Amino acid sequence: MRLAALLFTFTGLLAAQGSSDIVISQVYGGGGNAGAQLRSDFIELFNRGRATVNITGWSVQYTSATGTTWQVTPLTGSIAPGRYYLVKQADGANAAATALPTPDATGTIAMSGTAAKVALLRDTTIIDLVGYGETNQFEGSGPTRVLSNTTAAIRRASGCTDTDDNANDFQIGAPAPRSSATEPAVDCTASTPISNATISQIQGSGATSPLTGQLVITRGIITALGGNGLWIQSMPTDDDQNAATSEGLFIFTSTLPAATLARGHQIQATGTVTEFRSASDPGGPTLTELVDPVIEVQAQGLPLPAAIRLTSGTDWERYEGMRVSVPELRTVSGTLGSINESTATSTSNGVFFGVLPGAASPYRSPSPDETWELLRVDSRAQGGTVLDVTANTVVSDLFGPLDFAFRTYTIVQDPTPLRTEGGLTPAPIQVPPAGTFTIASANLRRLFDEQDDPGTSDPVVTTAAVQARLASISRVLRETLHSPDIIAVEEVENEPLLRRLAQATGDYEAYLLEGNDIGGIDVGLLIKRSTRTRIISVTQEGKETGTANDRLWDRPPLVARLEVGGVPFTAIVVHLRSLINADTATVAAKRRAQAEGLRDLITTRANLGEEVIVLGDFNMFQFDTLMINTIRAGEPVTNLTDTLPVSDNYSYIQDGVMQTLDHVLITEGLKARLYRYEVARVNTPFPEVARISDHDIPVATFLVDPGSAQLKPAGVTNAANYLTTSLYPGMIVTIFTRGLFGQGIRINAGDTASQFNSTNEQISFSVPERLSGTEATLRIGNSNTLTLPLRPPAPGIYVIWNQDGRRNAPDVPAAPGSIIRIAANGSVGETTVRIGGQPAENISRSQGSAAYRSISVRVPATLPPGNAPIVLSDGPRTGELSRFITIQ
Repeated sequence: MRLAALLFTFTGLLAAQGSSDIVISQVYGGGGNAGAQLRSDFIELFNRGRATVNITGWSVQYTSATGTTWQVTPLTGSIAPGRYYLVKQADGANAAATALPTPDATGTIAMSGTAAKVALLRDTTIIDLVGYGETNQFEGSGPTRVLSNTTAAIRRASGCTDTDDNANDFQIGAPAPRSSATEPAVDCTASTPISNATISQIQGSGATSPLTGQLVITRGIITALGGNGLWIQSMPTDDDQNAATSEGLFIFTSTLPAATLARGHQIQATGTVTEFRSASDPGGPTLTELVDPVIEVQAQGLPLPAAIRLTSGTDWERYEGMRVSVPELRTVSGTLGSINESTATSTSNGVFFGVLPGAASPYRSPSPDETWELLRVDSRAQGGTVLDVTANTVVSDLFGPLDFAFRTYTIVQDPTPLRTEGGLTPAPIQVPPAGTFTIASANLRRLFDEQDDPGTSDPVVTTAAVQARLASISRVLRETLHSPDIIAVEEVENEPLLRRLAQATGDYEAYLLEGNDIGGIDVGLLIKRSTRTRIISVTQEGKETGTANDRLWDRPPLVARLEVGGVPFTAIVVHLRSLINADTATVAAKRRAQAEGLRDLITTRANLGEEVIVLGDFNMFQFDTLMINTIRAGEPVTNLTDTLPVSDNYSYIQDGVMQTLDHVLITEGLKARLYRYEVARVNTPFPEVARISDHDIPVATFLVDPGSAQLKPAGVTNAANYLTTSLYPGMIVTIFTRGLFGQGIRINAGDTASQFNSTNEQISFSVPERLSGTEATLRIGNSNTLTLPLRPPAPGIYVIWNQDGRRNAPDVPAAPGSIIRIAANGSVGETTVRIGGQPAENISRSQGSAAYRSISVRVPATLPPGNAPIVLSDGPRTGELSRFITIQ
């Protein structure tokens, strides 16, 4: 082996240059330190050759980064071909850390966890040398990178790589000690590189590479450099002209690529083909990468390959790693970022999500395999300016390699400016009219104070940061929400902190009772002081349910008996178990038990004659079986989430996908008083640096006197599903109100709507077919007027008939495999139907008009008994979850 130019002595003897197939394959010096997973330091050897080597009389030696006095551990025994040899060194103070596998030799050297020198000697001959971290002796061009308590220097290709260069030969990763007992043996002869492998051969025509695990030599033009690797694309002469294979590839360097590399360089790279899958998403798809690379620059200043324009309806897998372009993108989220809780500051990471022109925004639906043509954009990845955008911004001139991250195709944006147009500005909700009261629910995302509470993992926040957060939240509650009468809050540390928010917001009472959450967050209430508001009682439910080490409720429900304007009701504030690890048996059982407990609590209160409103962060989608079949299986309650149109039916955005986790459930008496339900868009559409939380805020407005003759926005519904709606030509509308029976209905100035099936509490009519424009004014009588959007709705369902002609109901279920007929509205184009998340075979095309049509489908034969969600889709428009079908 070739040593660095500086020769040195070991234990006072002059070292001579030697040669052997035995190499140092791993070095770790953080054993037993704080945060270390392993208890001991170690040095690992490996036999790269084809013959067994007797190492009796050999030694491993150690000194500090600049030291000259070497500590020695003698070795005995032999190392077979492809086998390892583990030399245990000193233990650290962390005795709880995991012990090493049974070592082959043991020493007592306390090694540095960051930087030092390790050598392998046969008698006095230097066989191998590894300088790790910032040290003055090493092989080749430089030492390995600095190590830590959680990282080791690991020789590439399982120990087979040896170019006599520590910087090239070692990668940094989690320590993984191997000994003579490690199976199987490694065959380094199998690691001979496949020469001249083109990028298209590496990528292949499928979802994974046909060369996975192979050592290859390839070449290409650098198109981009990122924080932990670079992208290359085929030379024109290497392009196989096959549309099914990608000509781009990501090379993972684990750290910033060398400063000598730049876009437009032609390089040759030797490395191992790998299908990368994030450890945080073990079920996710993979990305083809070249890892452990050795890179050589062959030419400079070459033009970048022409970018391929991404279009809808194309499998983007074929462009993985290639340079692509998107002339225009409509954003569906604000720019993401990171948060410093102690200072209450946030930093943008430049990442946002969007869709191509004309594509629908992604919404979480009951379909388990629903996919969207969603793009993730990293505006800073190549060193460009971080772009902060809101949702509904049109971003132009996107160029860069197509990566894959968080299960989403990602444009690694070139370091060139992006053009933007449009976007959103914060806007207050509608001012509640006289004779109403409002109730809101606000997840305040880990609102903590300056104290370090014992027994919890709460962060300690500076006083200035607490004051800044309270001021920001208070401003939203006052100016955007117009100071609701009742505000349920989630994720607040304690009652004194909530009282500080109450004082900052105005004349409010604060109620919060400590729960069991290890992180120290609780649910609470802010109740506006008013002559019309009476607080009867505020209690907590179920804090002691379960065992001392396994309480059912981390954040026990807060139950308030209240009266506003003479209207009595019970408010239940909830924050249920999160969706993290929800598919594991333990978490699933807890979530089910919480749903059952909430169901029983609602039912108990309703049986006492109380009207109930339940609100908060449910951590459930509105179509979850826990929501539908458990919580709502007791006392009849309406989930106000179901009253919103698809375009506005979300309170949270996860990786660009809109979804509702925050709900408001009300019993029938409060439903009769409902004036309006809306979600205040104060967080999710905006950049992280401009938010007070990651949830938007649902707000329900109720009439003090529901008998007054007043047209309510919440009462104008699509007759097919009774969801709050827009209008469209030919539509059948049902209005729920009182005192308006017998009065004429007009759409715009002169179009009289045709009424039928009208009563004093419900009026149904059809919208004139000749209606046009973007909005329409609905007028009942002389004074009740509303202006509503004019646009096609998502399809809705009037009724479902079983194959025997009977109407589907809980006691009249449909048999799996049978044919059902659906009466629906929506467009008259081809409609797809999913039942229980499975596609239903279309038996007959839809017949009729947009207002009323008939569709026949076959129920999937594999559906289990019970209630299954049934969802209709017309092209890009997916129906709201308006119906469930009962399966036999």
